[in-house]
Amino acid sequence: MNFLQLVQQLRLEAGIAGTGPDTVINQSGELGRLVSWTALAYEDIQNKNLEWRFHRFGFQLILINSINVYPRTASTLILNGGDVKNFRRNSLRIYTDTVRFSDELWLPNRDWDLFRDNRLRGASSLQTGRPIEFTLTPSKEIQVWPTPDNSVQYYVRGEYYQKPHVMVNDTDEPIFDTNHMAIVYNALMRYADYVSEPALFAFGQQQYGRLIGKLEADWSEQITHGGALA
Repeated sequence: MNFLQLVQQLRLEAGIAGTGPDTVINQSGELGRLVSWTALAYEDIQNKNLEWRFHRFGFQLILINSINVYPRTASTLILNGGDVKNFRRNSLRIYTDTVRFSDELWLPNRDWDLFRDNRLRGASSLQTGRPIEFTLTPSKEIQVWPTPDNSVQYYVRGEYYQKPHVMVNDTDEPIFDTNHMAIVYNALMRYADYVSEPALFAFGQQQYGRLIGKLEADWSEQITHGGALA
Protein backbone atom coordinates (compact mmCIF):
# COMPACT_ATOMS: atom_id res chain seq x y z
CA MET A 1 0.00 0.00 0.00
CA ASN A 2 1.11 3.55 -0.64
CA PHE A 3 0.88 6.45 1.80
CA LEU A 4 -2.60 7.52 0.66
CA GLN A 5 -3.95 3.98 0.79
CA LEU A 6 -2.57 3.52 4.30
CA VAL A 7 -4.36 6.64 5.51
CA GLN A 8 -7.58 5.56 3.81
CA GLN A 9 -7.33 2.16 5.45
CA LEU A 10 -6.78 3.81 8.83
CA ARG A 11 -10.01 5.76 8.37
CA LEU A 12 -11.87 2.52 7.65
CA GLU A 13 -10.36 0.69 10.62
CA ALA A 14 -11.22 3.63 12.88
CA GLY A 15 -14.84 3.57 11.72
CA ILE A 16 -14.79 7.22 10.70
CA ALA A 17 -17.76 8.10 8.49
CA GLY A 18 -17.33 9.60 5.06
CA THR A 19 -14.78 8.98 2.36
CA GLY A 20 -11.20 9.85 1.60
CA PRO A 21 -8.90 11.45 2.06
CA ASP A 22 -8.25 11.98 -1.63
CA THR A 23 -4.69 13.10 -0.93
CA VAL A 24 -2.26 13.27 2.00
CA ILE A 25 -1.10 16.74 0.99
CA ASN A 26 -2.23 19.79 3.01
CA GLN A 27 -4.84 17.97 5.06
CA SER A 28 -6.16 19.54 8.26
CA GLY A 29 -8.56 18.64 11.04
CA GLU A 30 -9.41 14.98 11.48
CA LEU A 31 -7.99 13.92 8.11
CA GLY A 32 -4.80 15.81 8.90
CA ARG A 33 -4.48 13.90 12.14
CA LEU A 34 -4.92 10.60 10.28
CA VAL A 35 -2.12 11.55 7.89
CA SER A 36 0.13 12.58 10.78
CA TRP A 37 -0.58 9.44 12.81
CA THR A 38 0.19 7.24 9.80
CA ALA A 39 3.51 9.01 9.24
CA LEU A 40 4.39 8.75 12.93
CA ALA A 41 3.47 5.06 12.99
CA TYR A 42 5.76 4.40 10.03
CA GLU A 43 8.63 6.23 11.73
CA ASP A 44 7.96 4.41 14.99
CA ILE A 45 8.19 1.00 13.33
CA GLN A 46 11.47 1.90 11.62
CA ASN A 47 12.96 3.08 14.91
CA LYS A 48 11.86 -0.07 16.72
CA ASN A 49 14.91 -1.89 15.40
CA LEU A 50 18.13 0.01 14.69
CA GLU A 51 19.32 -2.65 12.27
CA TRP A 52 16.38 -3.58 10.05
CA ARG A 53 17.67 -5.32 6.95
CA PHE A 54 15.52 -3.09 4.74
CA HIS A 55 17.65 -0.17 5.95
CA ARG A 56 20.92 -1.84 4.96
CA PHE A 57 22.79 -0.57 1.90
CA GLY A 58 26.27 -0.73 0.47
CA PHE A 59 28.80 2.09 0.21
CA GLN A 60 32.23 2.87 -1.16
CA LEU A 61 34.69 5.25 0.48
CA ILE A 62 37.68 6.64 -1.39
CA LEU A 63 40.44 7.31 1.12
CA ILE A 64 42.42 10.52 0.84
CA ASN A 65 46.13 10.91 1.45
CA SER A 66 46.84 12.05 5.03
CA ILE A 67 43.14 11.94 6.01
CA ASN A 68 42.10 9.31 8.55
CA VAL A 69 38.62 10.50 9.67
CA TYR A 70 35.62 10.44 7.35
CA PRO A 71 32.24 11.85 8.42
CA ARG A 72 28.95 10.55 7.08
CA THR A 73 28.86 13.60 4.78
CA ALA A 74 32.33 13.04 3.30
CA SER A 75 32.53 14.00 -0.38
CA THR A 76 34.33 10.72 -1.15
CA LEU A 77 31.62 8.60 0.48
CA ILE A 78 29.48 7.02 -2.25
CA LEU A 79 26.14 5.78 -0.94
CA ASN A 80 23.72 3.37 -2.61
CA GLY A 81 20.71 4.37 -0.53
CA GLY A 82 19.50 7.14 1.76
CA ASP A 83 21.31 9.14 4.43
CA VAL A 84 23.59 7.27 6.80
CA LYS A 85 22.32 6.53 10.29
CA ASN A 86 25.13 4.19 11.26
CA PHE A 87 27.82 2.11 9.58
CA ARG A 88 27.51 -1.65 9.89
CA ARG A 89 30.25 -3.09 12.00
CA ASN A 90 32.38 -5.92 10.64
CA SER A 91 31.43 -5.19 7.04
CA LEU A 92 34.32 -3.03 5.83
CA ARG A 93 36.95 -4.20 3.35
CA ILE A 94 39.91 -2.31 1.89
CA TYR A 95 41.43 -2.72 -1.57
CA THR A 96 43.34 -0.96 -4.33
CA ASP A 97 42.32 -3.16 -7.29
CA THR A 98 38.93 -1.81 -8.39
CA VAL A 99 38.58 -4.30 -11.26
CA ARG A 100 39.26 -7.73 -9.75
CA PHE A 101 39.48 -6.80 -6.04
CA SER A 102 42.50 -9.12 -5.96
CA ASP A 103 44.04 -7.46 -2.90
CA GLU A 104 40.84 -6.95 -0.94
CA LEU A 105 41.17 -7.59 2.79
CA TRP A 106 38.83 -7.23 5.73
CA LEU A 107 39.22 -4.02 7.67
CA PRO A 108 38.64 -5.14 11.26
CA ASN A 109 36.57 -2.99 13.58
CA ARG A 110 37.95 -1.89 16.95
CA ASP A 111 35.99 -0.40 19.81
CA TRP A 112 36.56 3.33 20.04
CA ASP A 113 38.17 3.30 23.50
CA LEU A 114 40.72 0.63 22.55
CA PHE A 115 41.39 2.27 19.20
CA ARG A 116 41.95 5.65 20.84
CA ASP A 117 44.20 4.29 23.58
CA ASN A 118 46.32 2.07 21.33
CA ARG A 119 46.38 3.87 17.99
CA LEU A 120 46.04 7.55 18.76
CA ARG A 121 48.81 7.89 21.31
CA GLY A 122 52.40 8.97 20.73
CA ALA A 123 54.26 7.83 17.65
CA SER A 124 51.48 5.40 16.74
CA SER A 125 49.16 8.30 15.92
CA LEU A 126 51.66 9.50 13.28
CA GLN A 127 52.03 6.19 11.47
CA THR A 128 51.10 6.09 7.80
CA GLY A 129 50.54 3.30 5.29
CA ARG A 130 47.78 0.96 4.20
CA PRO A 131 45.02 1.07 6.86
CA ILE A 132 44.58 -2.23 8.68
CA GLU A 133 41.71 -1.41 11.06
CA PHE A 134 38.99 1.13 11.69
CA THR A 135 36.70 2.38 14.39
CA LEU A 136 33.42 4.23 14.63
CA THR A 137 34.00 7.41 16.57
CA PRO A 138 31.46 8.58 19.16
CA SER A 139 29.91 10.74 16.42
CA LYS A 140 29.68 7.68 14.08
CA GLU A 141 32.47 8.79 11.76
CA ILE A 142 34.80 6.24 10.18
CA GLN A 143 38.37 6.52 11.41
CA VAL A 144 41.09 4.34 9.91
CA TRP A 145 44.58 3.42 11.10
CA PRO A 146 47.27 3.97 10.06
CA THR A 147 46.64 7.20 8.18
CA PRO A 148 46.61 6.57 4.39
CA ASP A 149 49.85 7.44 2.65
CA ASN A 150 50.28 8.65 -0.90
CA SER A 151 51.88 5.51 -2.32
CA VAL A 152 48.62 4.12 -3.77
CA GLN A 153 44.89 4.89 -3.92
CA TYR A 154 42.94 3.00 -1.27
CA TYR A 155 39.25 2.17 -1.39
CA VAL A 156 36.93 0.89 1.30
CA ARG A 157 33.56 -0.74 0.79
CA GLY A 158 31.03 -2.02 3.27
CA GLU A 159 27.48 -1.57 4.47
CA TYR A 160 25.51 0.98 6.45
CA TYR A 161 22.04 1.50 7.86
CA GLN A 162 20.14 4.45 6.46
CA LYS A 163 18.08 6.93 8.44
CA PRO A 164 14.32 6.31 8.67
CA HIS A 165 12.54 6.67 5.37
CA VAL A 166 9.83 9.33 5.16
CA MET A 167 6.67 9.14 3.07
CA VAL A 168 5.51 12.52 1.77
CA ASN A 169 3.46 12.06 -1.39
CA ASP A 170 0.35 10.00 -2.08
CA THR A 171 2.18 7.32 -4.05
CA ASP A 172 5.14 6.96 -1.69
CA GLU A 173 5.40 3.41 -0.35
CA PRO A 174 7.00 1.97 2.81
CA ILE A 175 10.57 0.82 2.36
CA PHE A 176 9.57 -2.67 3.51
CA ASP A 177 7.25 -4.61 1.22
CA THR A 178 5.45 -6.83 3.75
CA ASN A 179 2.93 -6.36 6.56
CA HIS A 180 2.00 -2.76 5.78
CA MET A 181 -1.05 -3.12 8.01
CA ALA A 182 1.32 -2.90 10.99
CA ILE A 183 1.55 0.81 10.16
CA VAL A 184 -2.22 1.10 10.10
CA TYR A 185 -2.72 -0.62 13.45
CA ASN A 186 0.05 1.39 15.08
CA ALA A 187 -1.68 4.54 13.85
CA LEU A 188 -5.04 3.16 14.98
CA MET A 189 -3.76 2.98 18.56
CA ARG A 190 -2.88 6.67 18.34
CA TYR A 191 -6.36 7.48 17.08
CA ALA A 192 -8.03 5.33 19.76
CA ASP A 193 -6.00 7.02 22.47
CA TYR A 194 -6.98 10.44 21.09
CA VAL A 195 -10.72 9.64 21.12
CA SER A 196 -10.50 7.62 24.38
CA GLU A 197 -11.75 4.30 23.01
CA PRO A 198 -10.04 1.54 25.08
CA ALA A 199 -11.65 -1.31 23.16
CA LEU A 200 -10.44 0.04 19.82
CA PHE A 201 -7.00 0.65 21.31
CA ALA A 202 -6.84 -2.96 22.56
CA PHE A 203 -7.87 -4.23 19.12
CA GLY A 204 -5.22 -2.14 17.39
CA GLN A 205 -2.61 -3.22 19.92
CA GLN A 206 -3.41 -6.90 19.40
CA GLN A 207 -3.27 -6.67 15.62
CA TYR A 208 -0.13 -4.55 15.69
CA GLY A 209 1.63 -7.02 18.00
CA ARG A 210 0.82 -9.87 15.63
CA LEU A 211 2.02 -8.04 12.54
CA ILE A 212 5.14 -6.48 14.05
CA GLY A 213 6.22 -9.99 15.03
CA LYS A 214 5.92 -11.05 11.39
CA LEU A 215 7.78 -7.96 10.27
CA GLU A 216 10.63 -8.74 12.67
CA ALA A 217 10.76 -12.32 11.39
CA ASP A 218 11.03 -11.03 7.82
CA TRP A 219 13.46 -8.16 8.32
CA SER A 220 15.47 -8.48 11.53
CA GLU A 221 19.15 -9.34 11.22
CA GLN A 222 19.58 -13.08 11.33
CA ILE A 223 21.62 -14.51 14.20
CA THR A 224 24.16 -17.01 13.01
CA HIS A 225 25.76 -19.72 15.11
CA GLY A 226 29.22 -21.12 14.83
CA GLY A 227 29.95 -24.77 14.21
CA ALA A 228 30.33 -27.40 16.89
CA LEU A 229 33.32 -27.11 19.18
CA ALA A 230 36.04 -29.69 18.65
